[in-house]
Amino acid sequence: MIKRLLALDGVLVVCQFRDDGALVGGYGMMDEAQMAGLAKFAHDYKRMVQGNADQLSMFTQMRGWTPPGGWLVRGWAITATSSAPWPRTTASCSPSITRRCWTRPGST
Repeated sequence: MIKRLLALDGVLVVCQFRDDGALVGGYGMMDEAQMAGLAKFAHDYKRMVQGNADQLSMFTQMRGWTPPGGWLVRGWAITATSSAPWPRTTASCSPSITRRCWTRPGST
């Protein structure tokens, strides 16, 4: 199922990880060690986002922030994103400069 995400324009790697951050499987242009690192990063970042969403919900008394459905971190050259619509959380990396969403920083 997640292998189909590689067909999306610009996606370089897709991996799944368990609740403890261990790599379940991955596909794309990274070796196994790099995918394991991406899975660990995605797991740790997911926990930070969850904590921030919990605080936002608590302090604003606004519903709908938890649990977060995913996150996106955009760098100049690479974007990492994670979502959890499948039984296991999925993380992917893609170039930050794509036709779909983003442009080079400083351009219009």
